[in-house]
Amino acid sequence: MPVFDETMTADKVSGYIDATAKRVRSRRVPPPLGAIEELKKQKVCVFNVGPWPQIVPCGSIGTYVIPGNVDKKGRWLNTGYTEMTPQLSLIEDELVIASETDYARLQDDGRRIAVEILGEGRGQNPANSRRHFGIGIAEGDKPSKAELDEARAYLHAKCSEIIADMRRMWDVDKSTAHKVLQTSGRQVQMVAAEVLGLGNEAWMTQSTPSENTKCPMCRVSVEPDAPICHNCKSVINEQAYLAIKARQKELDEVVAVKSKLFPQGKGASS
Repeated sequence: MPVFDETMTADKVSGYIDATAKRVRSRRVPPPLGAIEELKKQKVCVFNVGPWPQIVPCGSIGTYVIPGNVDKKGRWLNTGYTEMTPQLSLIEDELVIASETDYARLQDDGRRIAVEILGEGRGQNPANSRRHFGIGIAEGDKPSKAELDEARAYLHAKCSEIIADMRRMWDVDKSTAHKVLQTSGRQVQMVAAEVLGLGNEAWMTQSTPSENTKCPMCRVSVEPDAPICHNCKSVINEQAYLAIKARQKELDEVVAVKSKLFPQGKGASS
């Protein structure tokens, strides 16, 4: 608990504040190096071809926003890209207090920070990289056509996974699938379908799940279109069961193609 000081008058408080402000103003700033200043003028382009925005807090250097590539109505644009704001410089320069009389400069590689923002830095799982959502780092000040094509390939692969998961969920349990659609932010599955140009998926056109029935083997309540009973695992709908097998084969093919196109670690040093 602070101790009341009877001698601390308003004039003394004002004097203390003035003295502190004077020390701050007089604290010496180390002169910038010319070569560093030139590098600070060059920018690192982090771009997004996907529909999903990203907000990335980065501690003392601030928070970075990567807008989604959408129109004013929030619809995905299959051309062009957006850029992260604020932009990173090739050299990020930050003043920190070194002592009562001096500041010091902390400098970092802007591309290294960009890789961290992408989610591909040291100790981070490449599977969680934002690259899978259509975000990339350009080699130059703007992304090339090849870089944009690669970002769209990553985006399409991710959207294909989302849709394959949704199809499988719909085949197994329509009630759960509806709950997922109702609770997912901005209906991720619907946006993924938009990216892939899909518009007549069963889970998109059927608004309510079917009435439940009873499993003929164990008599628990199940969806009439469910392929197997969730309780006894008996096949109760052969057509739906075969459809799930086909969906699984399709998902395996998507994963195989993705692994071939994008081997693990590719692009992590961009």
